[in-house]
Amino acid sequence: MQILYKQATKQYIHYDASARRSDLVSDVNEATEMANDLAVSILNRCSKKLKGFESIPAESVKKSAPAVSSNSSAKIVKTPRRRFTAKERRDIYIRDKGTCGICGRFVPPDSFTVDHIVPISKGGTIEAVIGEKHIPAANTTPESYMVQKYFHDMVEAGCDAVVMEVSSQGLMLHRTQGFVFDFGIFTNIEPDHIGPNEHKDFDDYLHCKSMLLRQCKVGIVNRDDEHFDRIIEGHTCKLETYGFSEKADLRAEGARLVGRKGYLGISYHVKGLMDFPVEIDIPGKFSIYNSLTAIAICRHFKVSEENIIKALKVARVKGRIEMIKVSDEFTLMIDYAHNAMALESLLGTLKEYDPHRLVCLFGCGGNRSKLRRYEMGEVSGKMADLTIITSDNPRDEDPQAIIDDIKIGMAKTDGKYVEIPDRKEAIAYAIHHGEPGDIIVLAGKGHEDYQEIKGKKYPMDERVLIREILEEDQKA
Repeated sequence: MQILYKQATKQYIHYDASARRSDLVSDVNEATEMANDLAVSILNRCSKKLKGFESIPAESVKKSAPAVSSNSSAKIVKTPRRRFTAKERRDIYIRDKGTCGICGRFVPPDSFTVDHIVPISKGGTIEAVIGEKHIPAANTTPESYMVQKYFHDMVEAGCDAVVMEVSSQGLMLHRTQGFVFDFGIFTNIEPDHIGPNEHKDFDDYLHCKSMLLRQCKVGIVNRDDEHFDRIIEGHTCKLETYGFSEKADLRAEGARLVGRKGYLGISYHVKGLMDFPVEIDIPGKFSIYNSLTAIAICRHFKVSEENIIKALKVARVKGRIEMIKVSDEFTLMIDYAHNAMALESLLGTLKEYDPHRLVCLFGCGGNRSKLRRYEMGEVSGKMADLTIITSDNPRDEDPQAIIDDIKIGMAKTDGKYVEIPDRKEAIAYAIHHGEPGDIIVLAGKGHEDYQEIKGKKYPMDERVLIREILEEDQKA
């Protein structure tokens, strides 16, 4: 992410958060003071509007960590002297998804379970939502001053609670400094987001994720995750656990697949801190984990079992195993799986429903690790009966070159595939060649409604593409 801060002097600071460095157009010390002055200005402007904040003298910020630093360039504001009052912030909590988001929201794609039960605001990967206002997200976790701005706007809108997705990068770059979360949820973690612009290695990634449990009052943690002991190491919060483990405080028992014509779901019985049956219209073991986190939160909000059961039954997530009706003969869905781990989990889940064929359509993003392309090609080649290789967000790369990289992974398998660079044509091929009993998954784009090419985002929503294909078929 890049931000340009403009000062009265007409000078600029070029802040590159993704690379964790800053390139200055003038002397480093001068630029540091400019950014600190800006931080004070932003905070003091907020203090005039937001009850409970005091103005902070510029010199007090300048004595703190510098705004521009090679290893902590996002630490640009000093912690406010006082947090929100209880009236202003009764129930602020965070949902942290390990990749795998207030009557407005920072929207994590998998916060659906809480959102369907408790009126909240959200923020994360997709957007921030405040009341009826939707704000597209540039980052999973906004910069610290934007977080405070959203909180202010949420309070002004009369919001009582927020569910917020906090990324490992957000924690590493101190974007959530200045307040403590009432609840922090950890779902799972696997090697990902490792590279020169993200984390140097898995240990660094895990460490940053674990910071959440030192910034919340209650930590709700997946007891089944193989890294459980390392994640909770050094925690300062009260711990609650969930999962399938007998050691979990809130656990799922008797899980079974629910499959009918044109429908895939899963059911189980929650035991431990609560006791009732659950059925979810979204297939997969991960849906059980996601719903358990929602149940855990709702228990603290004193939501009735009846309302929890009803809400979970109708919960939907845009771009997460989102089923789109195109035929009575086969099932088609959209999913955000955009790395090998997520794709393997998705295809493994769908294979459990014993489809006639499992068809996987996907591409890979440009300007990203080639290893991801090889791995995704290999996963799809091994697990899908047919792979349709197409374009995703090519960015600055040649789409065909990306497809060729995917085919390197495919070559390690005996999987059948076709390559169709144009994504709409690829989707049309999948629909037109669907067979009775097939499950067809369009992977990688999920909630996205654009395709990024050469620095520009062009409108492209797979739901719209499917609708256009069906309309064109009717006219033909």
